[in-house]
Amino acid sequence: MNGINVKDFSNLKAFNNPPEGIGEVFYSVMYLLTKHYDAIDYNPKNNQPKTLSWPEAKKLMASPQKFFDCLLGF
Repeated sequence: MNGINVKDFSNLKAFNNPPEGIGEVFYSVMYLLTKHYDAIDYNPKNNQPKTLSWPEAKKLMASPQKFFDCLLGF
């Protein structure tokens, strides 16, 4: 996290398609933050994200500062 700042998330959410590998990183983050971040729509039966897609990942960054703070606190 030392190399990431809030502006990076603002830049990423502008992409219609993420650079290679970025989507997979965010999908992993979605699994980790399930039940810890309200922007993740998950299935309560198995506590897994309902959808792993770039549009869903971009929802995490709707508020870049909030997302950044959540990651720091995780």
